[in-house]
Amino acid sequence: MISTRSNFFLFYFLCLFFCLLSCANSHQEETASEDTEEEPESSEVSEVKIAFIGDQGLGENAQAVLLLMQSEGADVVFHQGDFDYTDDPDAWDNQINEILGEDFPYLASIGNHDETEWEGYQTNSRTYLMEDLENQVISSTSNNLVLEKGKTFVFVSGLGGNSIREEDDELALNPWWASVYTETQGADYGALFCTFNVDQMEGEGNCYFKDINGNIPDEFTLTSEVNAE
Repeated sequence: MISTRSNFFLFYFLCLFFCLLSCANSHQEETASEDTEEEPESSEVSEVKIAFIGDQGLGENAQAVLLLMQSEGADVVFHQGDFDYTDDPDAWDNQINEILGEDFPYLASIGNHDETEWEGYQTNSRTYLMEDLENQVISSTSNNLVLEKGKTFVFVSGLGGNSIREEDDELALNPWWASVYTETQGADYGALFCTFNVDQMEGEGNCYFKDINGNIPDEFTLTSEVNAE
């Protein structure tokens, strides 16, 4: 496990990581084709399953989410801020180690509660595919999100174990939300899971949010066409 779990909060990390995977695989194929004297490397790519959480805390709820990630077979955890809410990094680190193990790849970015105390949002939500975030222009309302240059989406995965908030009625009126899961919808704690390179198909991903009771309020697929000619 990475002992220093700190970075900055990244809303677009999912898209960035997915694109990097696609670019890395394309580079490997080009390198292999340049040297005809060596045997070409296998074009197969490995699946990787990532769990995304935030707003974790300490105690039974947070531990239940960690156990969920373990049972779902996550290979990596991306924790987007707000760790233990008590400024006790040892307790937070021990909670993770006891369930996932000390060597489990757990990547974290600093949240506002890890610096100073203020009210945050504890929900799970996702936008549609957007072509202009500044002006909130929707590109597609399909649950198959085709990622191209200039198109992305935003998700909030903040049900890691600390608390669950009610829906903000004003925010909920915005048309770009593809999915919202709050106390208003009967939400429980959980995590967003994304498997990349599904069935060894480069550029394909399956994602779902699952709570600790087995409910799946949101599912969507990803297709990367960033490197398409």
